[in-house]
Amino acid sequence: MLNRACVVVSFVLLTGVGSAWGRSPQGLPAVVRAKVAEMDKTCRQVGAKPEPSPHLVIVADLTGDGVPDFVIDEGAYQCRGAASLFSGSAGSQMSVYVGTRDGQAFKAFSRDDFGVKIDRSANPARLYVGVGGRLCGQQVTPDMSLADYTTCWRPLVWDAKHRNMAFAPISMIKPYH
Repeated sequence: MLNRACVVVSFVLLTGVGSAWGRSPQGLPAVVRAKVAEMDKTCRQVGAKPEPSPHLVIVADLTGDGVPDFVIDEGAYQCRGAASLFSGSAGSQMSVYVGTRDGQAFKAFSRDDFGVKIDRSANPARLYVGVGGRLCGQQVTPDMSLADYTTCWRPLVWDAKHRNMAFAPISMIKPYH
């Protein structure tokens, strides 16, 4: 029986997908390909050109089931001629698609963010999302400027019962560097 690492490495080698993705969607689940195609279409609609985006789709086993999962980090999308189409000073959007044994996937989490990073030393791999304010445990007041918000890396955890990803407790946050 193959262990999780072998399954992920085999998937990466067979599909050409690694921890990052360029412009070749073969091997990605239909729902992930559709999201990328939608982004490409939006880029073209504003008169710009989709470029290779090697960090747009990140592949890692986030659920511990040995099946690759997919993170789309829209802030990493390269749209020449409309660089801020999917991100700006307020961040961007990210989504997690959990892979299934039949090669498909389903959306398990989505929200705005200030970036994503993967800790591959954890088992399963741990996804950290750059967030701010209350999501970092900060007391936020109505008169507080966004510039005064604390920013942190907050991990996501897999909830098998509800089949979704959720923020881990605030005690697990890491400083945003």
